Amino acid sequence: MSIYSLIETINSFSPDDIRPIKIHSEEERESRELIDALNRLFAGLQKKNIKEQKKSDEESFTLYTINYATKLISSTTNIEELLSVAIETLIEIAQAEKGSLILIDTDNSELVVRVVKDEKGLKYPGQRLKTNAILFEVINECKPCFANNLKEFVDMGDGLGNDAHSILSLPLMGKKDVIGVVNLYNRLDTGGFTQDDVNIISTLVTQSGANIENARLYKELEDWAKVLELRVAERTMALEEANAQLKKIDQAKSNFLSTAAHELKTPLTSIKAIAITLLNNPDEDVDIRGEFLSLIDSEVDRLTRLINNILNLSKIEAGKMEWNMKKMSMVNVIKTSIVNTNPLSIKKKINVNIDLPDKISFIIGDPDRLIQVVINLLSNAIKFTPEGGDIEVRMREREQPEHAVQVSVSDTGIGIAQEDINKVFDKFKQTDTGKNEPSGTGLGLTICKEIVEHHLGKIWAESELGMGSTFHFTLPVKTDL
Repeated sequence: MSIYSLIETINSFSPDDIRPIKIHSEEERESRELIDALNRLFAGLQKKNIKEQKKSDEESFTLYTINYATKLISSTTNIEELLSVAIETLIEIAQAEKGSLILIDTDNSELVVRVVKDEKGLKYPGQRLKTNAILFEVINECKPCFANNLKEFVDMGDGLGNDAHSILSLPLMGKKDVIGVVNLYNRLDTGGFTQDDVNIISTLVTQSGANIENARLYKELEDWAKVLELRVAERTMALEEANAQLKKIDQAKSNFLSTAAHELKTPLTSIKAIAITLLNNPDEDVDIRGEFLSLIDSEVDRLTRLINNILNLSKIEAGKMEWNMKKMSMVNVIKTSIVNTNPLSIKKKINVNIDLPDKISFIIGDPDRLIQVVINLLSNAIKFTPEGGDIEVRMREREQPEHAVQVSVSDTGIGIAQEDINKVFDKFKQTDTGKNEPSGTGLGLTICKEIVEHHLGKIWAESELGMGSTFHFTLPVKTDL
């Protein structure tokens, strides 16, 4: 073959169609050697072209896969969904058999296995781990670590290392710091993990870390928004309840002022009328004058009780009441109270029975205040019991539900309707008896409740309309102040 023929043959080749030059007749030795050299050159070029094309295809596929995976991982802000998608995608890209995703708890810096993927599927263990050598290196030095042909068990705390022959651990980076670790096990082609795997997967892990951190922040904001919404709702409800309570208090105070004004006006009116009568009749009979003066004395006592009740309740509520707490027996309190109310019971011919145990434990209390409680209960019982009725005062010591002394005052009076039974201890409340019984300010039982509760006791009432009432109160048995 001539040189010119050789040139024409070479020019006829395209880059994708390089084939050996054939010689069909005897040629000179130099021409043959040249052609052989060219054939070897062409064969090498063709191999290089195929290799570069393959590499280009692989790089294109890798970029496409990473781009697809990145979009997939970025498709959700739900932290649980994101973790699941991330580990499944990383396992697929790395051609691994299984894997886990471990996050650092932002509250206490502990490692938590958040999601595991193996042949059985996805799991969310949530167990907390101790840092081992591999995890320490990956997290603290912020660099990937991989090992192949493992002969010994590698415990990464995720339960996947039992049959691992290769492992790749990569730091999961947030915007500034490491937020966790990705563990991938057993490359499916059994060739083990390589630096190329590290380079490719690291890009995706970095993107995963950023997305996970964003999802965490989104979850925190979402949780805070829910907490804030709940707090606003609770605060709004509390304000509404407080406003409603204030309206009730305001109404109760208005009712009280009306009642107190009436109670003040009634004795003052009587005193005024009697005083005018006495002034207009200076020579009135001595006995009649005595009756008038007794009425004035009674009305003054009534005014004094009213004012004292108001002052006592104000002191208790303001925390300014002085308490003389000491070791004492309730027997003396009951006996003293009965002596003080005897004139009232005798006047209405009411029989007062006393049922006291032979022995009773001491309590810690203020005798004067507790006498005030029992006198108030006895006075109410006498007030609402018709002439000739009965009142009983009982005291018992009980062990359950707490060791306490219980005092009960029962009467055969008009009773209290069930719908009013829970109102009798409210401030400024007076039950409607349906009869023209004497009324008060509605403060006596409120003061009793405050005194009993200051002694860490309880007070309550049992009654049935027309069948009488029983008021109970308990005081805890104590010997130390």
